[in-house]
Amino acid sequence: MITKFISGWGNYKTIKSKIYKPSNINELKKIIKKNKKFTIRGMGRSYGDSSIGKNIISLDKFEKIIKFDEKKGYLHCSSNSTINQILKKTVNKGWFLKVTPGSKFISIGGLIASDVHGKNHHIDGTFCDHLIEIVILLESGKIIKINKKKNNNLFKASCGGLGLTGIILSAKFKMMKIKSNLMIQDTIKTYSLKDTIDCLDKHNNKKYVVGWIDTANYNKLGRSIIYLADHCKNGELSFNVKRKINLKKIFKIFSFLSINLILKKMSSIYFNIHFKSKNKIVDLDKFFYPLDSISGWNYFYGKKGFIQFQILIKNKNAVSNIDKIIKFLIKNNQISFLSTIKKLGNKNNNYLTFPENGYTLTMDIKNNSKMKNTFSVLEKFLMKINAKVYLTKDSLISKEFFYKSYRNLNKFKQAIDRFKKFTSSQSERLKI
Repeated sequence: MITKFISGWGNYKTIKSKIYKPSNINELKKIIKKNKKFTIRGMGRSYGDSSIGKNIISLDKFEKIIKFDEKKGYLHCSSNSTINQILKKTVNKGWFLKVTPGSKFISIGGLIASDVHGKNHHIDGTFCDHLIEIVILLESGKIIKINKKKNNNLFKASCGGLGLTGIILSAKFKMMKIKSNLMIQDTIKTYSLKDTIDCLDKHNNKKYVVGWIDTANYNKLGRSIIYLADHCKNGELSFNVKRKINLKKIFKIFSFLSINLILKKMSSIYFNIHFKSKNKIVDLDKFFYPLDSISGWNYFYGKKGFIQFQILIKNKNAVSNIDKIIKFLIKNNQISFLSTIKKLGNKNNNYLTFPENGYTLTMDIKNNSKMKNTFSVLEKFLMKINAKVYLTKDSLISKEFFYKSYRNLNKFKQAIDRFKKFTSSQSERLKI
């Protein structure tokens, strides 16, 4: 056991934690028998406080197991395996994840606990929609298998359950067949928020769709660069990861780069240097995981960190509601440069899943003295329009907003009623 200060990926909230790193199942069982509550932590890439707590269990020292049936595309791995480790073993054999988030340095346990979605949710749903089976250790010390048919109630609570049901030990899931490590990409520029929404609607049949959106410049609000892509049918099958540039020290020293005036200029430059393109060939790693090439990018906002939040806005009056959200934040000097917009598809049956029909707006805002109060006011509007915030990226939402926006919360609480051992700073804040 070691003691250290930890935070979420946004570096917004830091707490002193005791961290336990068992190397085998017997050690793990002994730890959870202690008269303490524990937070399960994977790679620490959730932005807010969902993976921080006073007592942390990390599976860093557990043996990593990755077994792959390259004929059928079934992969069975330990929960501490990362996307990066999996793709190194599968892309060269012609297989890729059916759903992936925007970083490859996330554990499979983390993918499940967050019920992650990607740039193709409107077509392929969430990562958990493709799970075959999960092996989970309950607080009683019992190890069970759960899936959509067996222990279904616990399965729906664990997928997106933020590690509150037990410790995910391993998972089995179906991969997707590919013929190349390259992507064929179209780039479209839009010049207003309405044009952006219309573009997302028009291209909703494309496999992968995501947009960078200008949320920094009031008079250019909503203009976007929309990326459409699919897997190439011809090319090599290898997973080439470029050498990372470590800018952590630079960002810590030059945190003035993230002041509002510079962020506005950066947004204008970013928009202007991009051009419309058709059938551009890009590397798979570059398309799905662009920020992974910059080590320490989460220190861009300085030592005090940043808040990232992802808001889901329902289809009705989407343009008007997104417009009001961005304008409100700009007027309150809460400026984001790294902002994205996507259109999501149908909601699955998992109790605390985030994605459902609508548009998501994701923003990064430098931690500042007014942020908390500003979000508190914004939250009232979000409740009014029946919006919701992704829990994996949450640091600020109130218990009232959480209970109103996650309609299956009571089902989740009933499913975990007998589990009291696992917790987090977030679950305590929201009284889950």
